[in-house]
Amino acid sequence: MIPDLSAQAGIFGSAPSFFYTLALGLLIGSCASSTAGARFHCLLWIAVALCLELVQHRLIAEPLVAWLRERLSEPIWELVGPYWTRGTFDRLDLLASIIGGSIALLILTYRSGEKNHEK
Repeated sequence: MIPDLSAQAGIFGSAPSFFYTLALGLLIGSCASSTAGARFHCLLWIAVALCLELVQHRLIAEPLVAWLRERLSEPIWELVGPYWTRGTFDRLDLLASIIGGSIALLILTYRSGEKNHEK
């Protein structure tokens, strides 16, 4: 491992949230039939990514775990339960998701403008 990079674990620890939101925002947005649809779907994905991070916050996760545990069958709980029982809320992950999603929106907007100039 590169020592200088490993010393910046706080920054690089949120890289998965950044790239995950960026990549899926681009993928979902590029499947839309219009520029407005691409932006909408990308924004929707950003909201989902932010919600997935927020539900890991202790104040939300603990009651949610208790509620879900009572309502889900054992196989389903084994699939989704670890997300809330082992997940860790991180403000930097929220920021990384916002930045990744914003970059996806910019790319989708730029690409749509580029397509309009080609016509």
